[in-house]
Amino acid sequence: MTPIQCSREAEIIEVISAGRWPAQTHPELRDHVKSCAICSDVTTVALAMREHHDTTVDIAVPSAGLVWWRAELRARREARRAAERPLTLVHGLAGACAIGVMAAVLSQMSPLFNRFFASLIAFMPESPTLLLQQHLPLALGLGALVVLAPLALYFVFSDK
Repeated sequence: MTPIQCSREAEIIEVISAGRWPAQTHPELRDHVKSCAICSDVTTVALAMREHHDTTVDIAVPSAGLVWWRAELRARREARRAAERPLTLVHGLAGACAIGVMAAVLSQMSPLFNRFFASLIAFMPESPTLLLQQHLPLALGLGALVVLAPLALYFVFSDK
């Protein structure tokens, strides 16, 4: 029956893990490794593991102060984003209002719009004509605001 363990395995593993194999090893242990099949296999595996350990890059763990500082920066960044959300909503609404007011002012000042609205008003009865003529630019501006406000809010809150 073949033995599955050798009494000197632990000693060989200790020598190899300490990095003393084969130069700083007692000649008796080297002779034993040459004659014992189990210790020879253990030496081969342990040397391969030691070589792999030596070639791997050590991971540098950052200091606790650096980790704390980065966590503080992240917390501040998240707090700033949370505070900016209502401001983004207000900016979107202000942009939509500005577009509506600009449309109302342009329609009031442009002669092309005035002629177009005058031709529309000419076909209407007298009393609604005066009311429509006075408030049509405002109604168009509010209509533009109602159409553009959801669009502006979509672009403000989209993550793209």
